[in-house]
Amino acid sequence: MHSLALSLGLFTTALAALKGATPELLGAHKNAPKAFIYEFADEAESTSFYATLGDNAKIHAKFDSDLFRGVSVQYPSHEEAHTAAARMAQQPTVRAVWPVLHYPRPKLDVIPFGNLFPEAQAQTRAFYNDTFGPHVMMQVDKLRARGVTGKGIKVACIDDGVGCFGKGCLVSSGYDFVGDAFNGTNAAVPDPDPMGCGSHGTHVSGIIAAQTNEFGFTGVAPGVTLGMYKVFGCEGSTRTDVLISAIMKAVEDGAQIITVSIGAAGAFSEDLWSNLLSKIAREKGIPCTVAAGNDGSLGAFYPSGMANAPDVMSIASFDNMATTAVLTIANFSIARGASQPFGYVSGKPNKWANVTLPLWALNLNSTVLDDGCSPFPANTPNLSKFVVLVRRGTCTFVQKAKNAAAKGARYIMLYNNVPEQLSIDVTDAKQILASGMVSAKTGESWIKSLSAGRTVTLKMADPSQAKLMLDVVENNTTGGAVSDFSSWGPTMEMNFKPQFGAPGGSILSTLPLSLGGYGVASGTSMSTPMTAGVIALLGEYRRNLNITLIRNLLSANAKPALYNQEGKFFNFLAPAAQQGAGMINAFDAAMATTILEPTSLAFNDTEHLNRNLNFTITNGGKHTVTYQITYRPAGSIYVLAENSIHPSPSPNEVVAASASLNLSAQQAVIKSGTSQLIQVNAVPPTGVDERRLLLWSGYIAVNGSDGSSMSLPYEGLAGSLRKATTLAADESWIANATDPNLAPVPGNSTFVLPPPGQAGAYDGIPVAVANLTLGSPTVVMSLTYSHSPPSEALSLWEIEGSPLAWSTRGQVGSGFDGQLRNGSYVNAGRYKIVFKALRIAGDPLDSGDWDTSETPPFAIMYRK
Repeated sequence: MHSLALSLGLFTTALAALKGATPELLGAHKNAPKAFIYEFADEAESTSFYATLGDNAKIHAKFDSDLFRGVSVQYPSHEEAHTAAARMAQQPTVRAVWPVLHYPRPKLDVIPFGNLFPEAQAQTRAFYNDTFGPHVMMQVDKLRARGVTGKGIKVACIDDGVGCFGKGCLVSSGYDFVGDAFNGTNAAVPDPDPMGCGSHGTHVSGIIAAQTNEFGFTGVAPGVTLGMYKVFGCEGSTRTDVLISAIMKAVEDGAQIITVSIGAAGAFSEDLWSNLLSKIAREKGIPCTVAAGNDGSLGAFYPSGMANAPDVMSIASFDNMATTAVLTIANFSIARGASQPFGYVSGKPNKWANVTLPLWALNLNSTVLDDGCSPFPANTPNLSKFVVLVRRGTCTFVQKAKNAAAKGARYIMLYNNVPEQLSIDVTDAKQILASGMVSAKTGESWIKSLSAGRTVTLKMADPSQAKLMLDVVENNTTGGAVSDFSSWGPTMEMNFKPQFGAPGGSILSTLPLSLGGYGVASGTSMSTPMTAGVIALLGEYRRNLNITLIRNLLSANAKPALYNQEGKFFNFLAPAAQQGAGMINAFDAAMATTILEPTSLAFNDTEHLNRNLNFTITNGGKHTVTYQITYRPAGSIYVLAENSIHPSPSPNEVVAASASLNLSAQQAVIKSGTSQLIQVNAVPPTGVDERRLLLWSGYIAVNGSDGSSMSLPYEGLAGSLRKATTLAADESWIANATDPNLAPVPGNSTFVLPPPGQAGAYDGIPVAVANLTLGSPTVVMSLTYSHSPPSEALSLWEIEGSPLAWSTRGQVGSGFDGQLRNGSYVNAGRYKIVFKALRIAGDPLDSGDWDTSETPPFAIMYRK
């Protein structure tokens, strides 16, 4: 019998989940799920287990393999689920009890197209004729030139389905585990056909294996056999048990690579599904790539929980060297000249149908920085008879639109201050009927004509009926840099994440035919299948998919990128917590004869410093090689904002301080077929504010006389995670369950509840909320009388839903309908809830490692 998962994993929750919960789930036990996975002990006989499940238990799925043995069980109510889970945890056949968690459907903000302007098609074919930009960035073109396509490798995608399945389609195998009507809470209706109603899985599939098409590109590995394992319906979320079933089926079907572009923030490495993927990689030798996440704006220590397990490869995103945009075609004329086409990105609103009006510009200076940011002058004409042309910059699009609308404008066209275009939304400027954006080049040419006193007239068409064109613009601002949306590591245990990255910003791939067949999207959802495709190429070329070898090859031959902030490159490398080992290089990895192991060095924080680590250089070539060994620090960042206990959003403050490394050898002469151990001693930076947790990192360079050039990332933290406050004394409150924002209610508010056990979200139960700064392994929520000090919050009075386990930073909490963890209900009265959060790396038995916060007092009464 093992109850650790029950005590620490049973009631995991975050307020993000609470906010989106249904009334049923947001009732008395909204953070206590009605479904659990019981993991069986090795070789345990399960007959007695099923005999004690109870009459009301409904089995969702059974798992019986050497990877995982267990069963997923659904109960009719939260109360019954809680009681049964506690009872079943005592069974000798049960190793652990896991909650069935919900995972959000992956979002795809895609720009679809299919009705291309003929001239644009010719331009596109010319641009992509020889090489596809993202492939060149990671040397795929060099392997493809040698005829390497991933032939003979089977890749499994766990996603939302695919737009074409079977003969003549990219995807020839797979399974639908849920059906289109599944939303995460209703019954799944599986079927053998993984076709879906979304576009995410189709885009992912094309990145891996798209065949030659009218745009002249293919997938990374068009020779692979592709399988799709559909785990989402048309709407809603999916569940842990569905995901487990999917990867079990993928393994059973003979998948040699598994790729997953699904996830949710989770700073710890305790995700059941991620650890099962890790076990598959470790024990079955199947490389597993998982998206690092798209929460880069939230700064360090905010990776995707699904990618955090040790043997899972977490994949960061890099921006494409070319920005691809789909433009709507309209026409313009100068003076009485001939009509000429131009492309623009249609905005919101977009009522452009039959609009033919001249342009009017506030400024005839195309370098003005704050065009349209101030109220237009009094002598401005009635702008209802014009399309107003405004340059992007300084203030919001809405502000510019409102200023134009104040002078009668109904139509506004912005021109960019950087090469590409983007979609704008000015719906808050109520008088505006249509908006859009043209390129800097187009806007500047119009300004030049207007400056010369020539009339520029736009002739617009209904965007839904207009022709489209594909515009490819060289990305000089962020091309080759880590995408700003790519989530930062490391994990809260200071485990190294992400591992490395691939192109994921502005990626052209396939879409369902109903959406035009092709489209551009961005995200680590794109960089992850890119990496899976590269692994397939390596598998074919090297005839070896050994997981350790693949990881080492990709990491050592990746190229770290310079740090980029808001479109500006700096002369130092991006932190390892942002880019991992860097951009993968397929050709170098395929040809490598030198192996570095491990893939990274994690020195931990100052208090738990792994001062002395080592790595091995193995020469697998035919000749002796002399290696020069040096190191180059990356930019160091403060995790916490200045004068704050809270993490800073990105961009974090970068400082020049870095760790010093002492290498046991700066040169190594290694004979063919032999290895040498290199010891690394780290000295953390001094003279820094350790209270702000300085994340330091860099790259050990290993350059061989045979022309090889490799690197090994390292990382550590100046400061102590254990000493960092994870919960401030004043950062907990009581909210009303009917408030989607969970804002604090006034102190001493009274909640009138239905009789015990009958409360739901719409009954307005109190919700106890705490705002964690860094996350916590364990958060205990205890009830006490309103006049009692926090020290008198009795463990006996833990509320239902306590404890919360492995909580990511941000808002966490529980609804409270009067029920305690022991199942009883408290009397009507005046109370407060005390949160106790265990600090990162804290000792649960040391009271000094817990932070405490108590809510303002509140009262509950029961209706009769």
